[in-house]
Amino acid sequence: MRDMNAIDIFPWDDNFCTGIAEIDEQHRVLVDLLNRLAAFVAYQADDLVLEQVFDELTAYALHHFASEEAIWHRHLPEDRAEISHREVHCNFVREVERMKGSLGARPLIELGEEVLGFLARWLAAHILESDRYLAYVVRARQAGQDVQAAKAWAKEQMGGATRVLIDIILSIYSTLSNNTLKLMRELAQHRLAREALEESQGLLRTVIDTAPIRVFWKDRDLRYLGANPAFVQDTGLSSADALVGRDDTELGWAAHASSYQRDDQAVIQSGQSRLAYEECQTTADGRTVWLSTSKAPLRDPQGDIIGVLGIYEDVTEHKKAVLEQQRLNRALRLLSECNLALARNEDLGDLFDDICSLIVDTGGYSLAWIRLAQEGRLVSGAPTARAARTPEVLATLVSLEGAPDAASAAALRTGQTELGALCLAAAGQGTAAVSAKTSLALPLIGQEGVLGVLTLLEGDGEAFTSDEITLMEELAANLSYGIGAIRIRSQREAALASNRAKDAFIANISHEVRTPLNAISGMLYMLRRSGVTPEQDERLRKIEAAGQHLLEIINTVLDMSKIEAGKLTLEEQDMDLNALMNSALALIQDKAAAKGITLSVKGSAEHLPLKGDATRMQQALLNYLSNAVKFTETGSIQLVCLVQEETPLDVLVRMEVRDTGIGIPADVLPRLFQDFEQADNSTTRHFGGTGLGLAITRRIAQLMQGDAGVDSREGQGSTFWFTARLRRCQPPPEVLTRSDRDSAETLLQRHFSGSRLLLVEDDPINQEIACCILEDTGLQVDLANDGLEAVELARQRRYDLILMDMQMPRMDGLQAARVIRMHPGYGEVPIVAMTANAYEGDRLHCMEAGMNAFVAKPVEHTVLFETLLACLGGARSLLA
Repeated sequence: MRDMNAIDIFPWDDNFCTGIAEIDEQHRVLVDLLNRLAAFVAYQADDLVLEQVFDELTAYALHHFASEEAIWHRHLPEDRAEISHREVHCNFVREVERMKGSLGARPLIELGEEVLGFLARWLAAHILESDRYLAYVVRARQAGQDVQAAKAWAKEQMGGATRVLIDIILSIYSTLSNNTLKLMRELAQHRLAREALEESQGLLRTVIDTAPIRVFWKDRDLRYLGANPAFVQDTGLSSADALVGRDDTELGWAAHASSYQRDDQAVIQSGQSRLAYEECQTTADGRTVWLSTSKAPLRDPQGDIIGVLGIYEDVTEHKKAVLEQQRLNRALRLLSECNLALARNEDLGDLFDDICSLIVDTGGYSLAWIRLAQEGRLVSGAPTARAARTPEVLATLVSLEGAPDAASAAALRTGQTELGALCLAAAGQGTAAVSAKTSLALPLIGQEGVLGVLTLLEGDGEAFTSDEITLMEELAANLSYGIGAIRIRSQREAALASNRAKDAFIANISHEVRTPLNAISGMLYMLRRSGVTPEQDERLRKIEAAGQHLLEIINTVLDMSKIEAGKLTLEEQDMDLNALMNSALALIQDKAAAKGITLSVKGSAEHLPLKGDATRMQQALLNYLSNAVKFTETGSIQLVCLVQEETPLDVLVRMEVRDTGIGIPADVLPRLFQDFEQADNSTTRHFGGTGLGLAITRRIAQLMQGDAGVDSREGQGSTFWFTARLRRCQPPPEVLTRSDRDSAETLLQRHFSGSRLLLVEDDPINQEIACCILEDTGLQVDLANDGLEAVELARQRRYDLILMDMQMPRMDGLQAARVIRMHPGYGEVPIVAMTANAYEGDRLHCMEAGMNAFVAKPVEHTVLFETLLACLGGARSLLA
């Protein structure tokens, strides 16, 4: 029989299985220990010694961790994930030892709560996150995949619905290990206090004349010989004398007389007592109560049985308390099972059906249903989901399908839990089968308000105590969270589908528009060649301008679509900023001249040899310049190029377009660079445009590791700007004074042959390639396979430069760089990142770790030589 005080705070479920039986069986050992510890904390039991818990944890760790680590090591020897997993195990052991050290210094309950919280969080996160991921990798390896493919497959399995499942379960057990456990402890303390009171009352009842215990005695004919005042009071008679000579058939409980008399005869005939058995009784006022009765043979001084002696006490309240505790235990189990249902269901309909079935099957309630709300009203007709203990009970719900019950409607209106009464008639049986039920309506509340109502029905008029309602409210809150999570996931999937459809639509429209535009431009060319009048030529120019305008709109929309889809990539090529600016101005020269606007250019970076996407840079400039011409009636437009930041490898430039146009109101500036935004709604009608040009310019600038913005005052003109980080083509020109035609490789060979470099790289092929390239220039190269080896080699000797990969086993490049910087003499030694992590954020992380430069893989030899030359200081040394 299951212990009434047991708590499955971590009920085992298939969601926790890793797929490796040996590991799953060991996990169950810790789960069992966790649940026993939960009962100890909740009920303050004195039969569990915490020192024993710590000993079991230590034994578990020694056996399980060794077994589990052997599996991971067999399939992922010295892999970073395997090493990290071992560290987690070590942290677990250290934390257990720390808490064990608190024994005797802290209250047991307080220490038990800490151990319980640590185990619940560690177990949920460790099984669902770390163990499941490694199990996926092992299973893929067992299927024949290599390590990298197995990891990729494991990451894919850990995403999507699994990711949502993990997040929901972690949230669930955070709640269970705090609020729910706290509530059960309070309930247990209340129960213990009540039982102590009842025990105290039982002791007092031993004093027959004064205690509230019923005592009676009968003769062998089962007629009453006497009783104490408490018993007489139960009979409804005026005194004990009025009772003498009567039997049970003459009293208020005559319906139970035959049962009582059978017991009496059995005791008299056997001479054996019958102790502490429960039986029901009808009182004088018609109530049914429960008694705990004991009967013994009544003997005379000679030992002969002359009748029966009986005592009993009313245990109705105790029995109710036991039933209440059982209901609360079922409610707790229901809460856990429903939380798991939230994790395993991805469809709202399946979730609702699952929840209703659990409420009936696990919670033991008669009937449960869920109704959703629309526009503040419950949806009429059949509930969204429903379940009942029997088909006959479910049939009673037919009376609610036209109009929701009052409690459900009130819960929707107030957003508060409503407890009410409900009369239901079985379908097809009319008023003859009307039954009264107690209903509990729980509002389902999301971010947008009340989503619907969960209603429970029970025939017991004393169902739904305050403690039980509290647990059901928590269930409703978790269900509300699950509804929101599923709806958000559905909306996200719908948005992704919409974006894909939009991309396909735009691509199709582009094709359909470009095809007739091509025909129009061809016909214009042929008409002009055949000869036209000046008037016809002017009309043809207008047609051509309209076609060009339409083509620009299509290109703009396609650019925005590419940017939103993350498909817009930048090219890198030699760039002459001076030529770029002059070319951009030339394209708007005619429009500016037609309005009498003066154009000028000013720059401090136009002679820098740089690399970048000249096409996108010019597109951004033309967006600004076209707007400047469009919104400037008189005055001037100036194109400015400034250098904001310089490093040996790149330059951050700022491009500005200054005009004397109409300016922009201050309240419009914050939204000007948003998609489809212009200064006001009349702008498109008056000046034309899609409202995408500025948004595209900002996106292009951000792709170039810069930004875009505007400074403007209404009526006083505007300055539109954007920044872009552009790579240098070669080391700074002023450095290579000896011969600008000498390549960086030549200068390295000439001036730094024999310099010793440390190459830190874990991939054998990359090691071989890098060593060949470096040694061909006369550099001496030592090799480290990971960060730990690099730290040790740097401790043994001093290197002129270190080339450091980022992602490596045992110790990564960032951590290794930080440690090496702490070595004596390594404060100024150049450390260059050479890595496939080529995003701007990775470059910043390298700089923060103390590195000097950043070379992205696949490595361009010229870039590598230029970086080495700049970092070694070779070019500057030539000036001496």
